[in-house]
Amino acid sequence: MTQTSAPCPVCGGTATEPFTVQRGYAWERCGGCGLLALRPQPSRQELARAYRDYLPRDPGGVQDWQCLMADVFREALARLEPARRPGGRLLDVGCAYGFFVEQARAAGWDARGIDLSEHAVAAARSRGLPVERVALEEADFPAEGFDAVTLFYVLEHVPDPADTVRRVFRWLRPGGQLLLRVPHTAPLVSVLGALGVRNELLDPPYHLWDFSPATLRALLEGAGFTRVEIFPGASTRPAGAPNLALTKAAGGLAQALHAASRGRWLLPGVSKTTVARRPAG
Repeated sequence: MTQTSAPCPVCGGTATEPFTVQRGYAWERCGGCGLLALRPQPSRQELARAYRDYLPRDPGGVQDWQCLMADVFREALARLEPARRPGGRLLDVGCAYGFFVEQARAAGWDARGIDLSEHAVAAARSRGLPVERVALEEADFPAEGFDAVTLFYVLEHVPDPADTVRRVFRWLRPGGQLLLRVPHTAPLVSVLGALGVRNELLDPPYHLWDFSPATLRALLEGAGFTRVEIFPGASTRPAGAPNLALTKAAGGLAQALHAASRGRWLLPGVSKTTVARRPAG
């Protein structure tokens, strides 16, 4: 075990062990809870440069991104429907081009979004969507102002995930729901590493953390969330026949195992959706 000066955002521990190196970035596993972290974290200037062209600008790339998330978005709306009240307010953090905001508004939500990408926000606003370019940690929303908050593939990117979920907790009304989706890549990296296969699946410097179901549950419950439910969820639909076939096969297996075990088994290595509540009183 080594010591890091940055405490773990889940358990506060500082003891870590090396996990792997990808693209010249070192990953370490927390000795207390097992959270995988990029250490040291890139500076804000480094991240700003890295994210300059993170989201595609060409129409084909934008359409691929919309198709990628289509099934995930449909499932999310169905899961959140019980939380929707007349005029219910929804915030999509990291909304990119605003496709989920658009679908949520069509489903009856008073939905809005925030994102850091200038061109993605401009694309969303050109379609008349209430989307603004602002960092989550700089957003000034009133306490208890939303019935639902969504984060699709966002939490693994933020420098301080504990602060992120605490902010979301404050923004939700009592009884409101958080829905998020994150990758869980470490098990795949371990298997490929044992086979001697080099890979960059942890995707540094964009991804700063890799959450297991246990570390994600601990993070959310530490912020005050209850009724945390983690499940495989709908699969993404990546472009290209080989990637699509692999994703659908892994997603189908994950869902089958989850159903057969009555929710006890979560297949390592696949993305997962989480729904949690702010207690009603």
